[in-house]
Amino acid sequence: MLRYVRFRFFLPFCLSFVCLAELSACCGGPPSGRSVTLCDGTLKGRIRFAEHLCGKLAAGSKEITLRSGHRRHIRTGQRVILYCMQSGRSFMARMTEVRHTSWQMVSDQELKDDGFKSRESLLPIMRRYYPNIAATDSATVYRFTGVSSCSFAEAHRCSW
Repeated sequence: MLRYVRFRFFLPFCLSFVCLAELSACCGGPPSGRSVTLCDGTLKGRIRFAEHLCGKLAAGSKEITLRSGHRRHIRTGQRVILYCMQSGRSFMARMTEVRHTSWQMVSDQELKDDGFKSRESLLPIMRRYYPNIAATDSATVYRFTGVSSCSFAEAHRCSW
């Protein structure tokens, strides 16, 4: 008999229930906190994207993202889930680079790769997501590859 339990973590599809029996058999128990480890131990986190970027993720044309703060829960080489909350679309990817820097030290190439037209456009656009950022604040640059569509429920079954 399968038991279900409600969790408040990492639910890109607004799923309310996770199969506890499956997680226990697969991973030794339910995950907690900001990161999740599924099956082989390489799936370690998630990154949420705005809805207008889901098409770029699906097409494989988005392979970098810039985030506020020094985020340490995802490291180079780990697999992550990239998701869009409203549409419920989810993707798996492998981190190829995680770099901690400041907004003013993000390289011109990184800005171009992430779709920014100029350095001057960076902060006004990022303030939509992080209203109080300044050029000297810390930032994390994530580069990823191998983006493949996958639902959260079958994330640990996605093929690489």
